[in-house]
Amino acid sequence: MWKHLHSKRSIHRASSIDLGVYLKGKNHLLVHLRRFGGSVSKAATKAKARYRNEVEIVGRLSKAPEEKTLPSGDLVVELRIIVERDDREGVDTLDVATWRSQLRRRALTLKPEDWVRVKGVIRRRFWRSGAAVASRWQVEARELERV
Repeated sequence: MWKHLHSKRSIHRASSIDLGVYLKGKNHLLVHLRRFGGSVSKAATKAKARYRNEVEIVGRLSKAPEEKTLPSGDLVVELRIIVERDDREGVDTLDVATWRSQLRRRALTLKPEDWVRVKGVIRRRFWRSGAAVASRWQVEARELERV
């Protein structure tokens, strides 16, 4: 039974982070992210096998998945999954992106309130919004199934 619900280490360099969020109850959320990016020393290369970026989410869709064409021409299907909190009242909504064609097709068959299981990795996305640079965390789906 998981319970630990959030730990965060300070960010070193542009893309280093250590984040852990675990939850188990009616909905399941497992986020375990370790350092990635930046330069790698010999000691860090040996320790690299310990770094993991894995996510498994079981929840329900908040709205119908949306297919988008990016300025680069790439296609992505984005969906939002709702998971209840088991340590207090409320819910969390998590953004998920599917880039692979097979997963995009599968995602587009889903309807709001469908229960799904997503396995993937966490990515931080950056884009320009006017003169500013914006970013957000997003789950990149590697597996997607209706449950």
